[in-house]
Formats: sequence, C-alpha cells, structure tokens
Amino acid sequence: PQRTSIEPDPQRTSIEIKSAEELQRAIAEHEAAERDAMPEGLGQRGAVRTLSSGQEELRLAIRMPFTQEQLVALSASTLGRDVTSLEFRPEYEDYLPALQFNDDDIRGFPSLTSLDVSAQGINPIAFTKRQMPALKHVCIDQPCNRTVAFVDFDLPELVSLSLDFVTVDDTDAFGPSLSRSPKLESFRGYKVWGLSVRRRSRAHVLVLPSCEDLSFYRSDDLDHLILWAPRLKELNLRAVYGIESVRLVDRLDQLGFFPGTGSTIEALEADCARIANAATDAAAERAARIFRAHRLGFPMLPAVLLPRLL
Repeated sequence: PQRTSIEPDPQRTSIEIKSAEELQRAIAEHEAAERDAMPEGLGQRGAVRTLSSGQEELRLAIRMPFTQEQLVALSASTLGRDVTSLEFRPEYEDYLPALQFNDDDIRGFPSLTSLDVSAQGINPIAFTKRQMPALKHVCIDQPCNRTVAFVDFDLPELVSLSLDFVTVDDTDAFGPSLSRSPKLESFRGYKVWGLSVRRRSRAHVLVLPSCEDLSFYRSDDLDHLILWAPRLKELNLRAVYGIESVRLVDRLDQLGFFPGTGSTIEALEADCARIANAATDAAAERAARIFRAHRLGFPMLPAVLLPRLL
C-alpha cells in the first residue's frame, strides 16, 4: 500500500497533516510510541518528558483548515506537548475557522518555539506564557479573517514577530505586548492597519531593549510612536502615510516612569545600558530577568497607562 505522510518513521522530525483522520492517527501513534519507550512501571505522570522520535525538534505542518476543537485536542495530546514548530498553511479561502490560542480550554504547547499561521483564521492574536512559555518566533500572514479584535500577548522568550495583512480593532495592548518581550530582536509588520490613535498623547509606546529591526512598512494609519530601543539598527516607516510624530528616547525616565527613588531609576538605566551594549545570550537573559523583576515589583505606572500621560 502507498505510504501516507504520517506513517511511523523513527528518523522523521516532520509530520504533515492533510485531513482530520491523519491528525487523529498522528496523535494516536505519537502516544503509542511514547508508551513503548516508557520504562516499565512508570505511569504517564511519572515519565520523563521526551520526544517519541528521540529527536530534539518536532515540526508539525497543518495543510488543512483547522478548527478550534482540533486545536484543543492537539494541545491535550503528547504530540501537542512535544511539538516545537507548528505551521498552519491551508489553501486560502475567505471563511476558514478562526483559531483562539488564548482559549482557557487550550492546555498549552510547552515545547513550542515557532508558530506560523498563514491563511488560517486567527482571532484574537493573543498568546500567554502559561500556554506557550518557550515561544520564540511568531509569524501571522494574511489570516482569512483579516480583522482581529485585539493583539495581546505575554511572551518573555519572543525573539521575532511578523504580522502581514492584519487589521486590529483595539490596539490598546499592542505597545505593552511588544514591551513585555525584552528579548524581541525583530518586529516586521506589513500592512498592519488600525494603529491610528489620533492624538500624540495616546502614542504607541514601545520599550524594546533588544530590538535591532523594527518595520511598519505600509502600516498606513500609524500616526504616533514613542520608542526606546537602544540596540535599534533599522526603523522602517516606508509608506506609513499617516505618520505624524516619532519620538526616540534614550532614557527610560523620558517615557514617564515614576520611580520610588532616584537611585532605583539610575540602577535600572545602568542595567539597560549594559544590556544594550552586550551581544550575548547571557545579556538577553539578564534583560528578561530585569524586566520581569520590574514588572512585578518596580514602583512605576503600568505600561498601558503611559500613552495617556505623555
């Protein structure tokens, strides 16, 4: 008989899914392979986590319209637990299902480092570190619904984010979301619409200590932007026809932070300067720790309030 795309292969690190039946088989075979590899006497909860293939990476490519129910089922499986790269790329149609990754029923994808959603619907663009703690790369390209309710995520490990052909209804959490990713090195937005705030006092505030490449190409209605990005090498505002003001600041206190003491803000600025001048993984981790600590305990106003104070 002809070999299917999900037939067991101990050397395979990539699985392609083209139907609901193939998805069910892939989940079942992955769980069976893990049971076979489990030491005798250990139950599911006592087993040491390992990819059933014995590989460090497991890529799952979805080539069919995916439903929310299927996403929930995948997240509850060992396949969902072990997948490191998840790609949704069905044939484009105008009315594909819209996935909701922040749904409470989603158990999570703890090993996932890369997420690519192309053509498949998604609404909202929202991810949490509880469900995707290791996520580093996100690409949303031409979702069929085009318009999303909001963009809101908390991904401290995020390194790159790409949004193409996306309209956002509510952008209040857009700046704070990017600012919650201190390791973010690249943001590329192409035709990201809905970013207009109409007043300079409500400008999008981006605090990006690791970002080197920031692009809003053809994000036509973006009008006001305030940016602290000490490592920035390229800022692309080409064909952003609505832009009225861009403010680049070199001190965090210029963003309107209200520290408890002068020494605290000076220490924070010194730490951020060291981060900006370093190019090692250790420095990036240091940035993450600093910003996690200050989000939890540093006496400053929440980032979401900053645009209203400027």
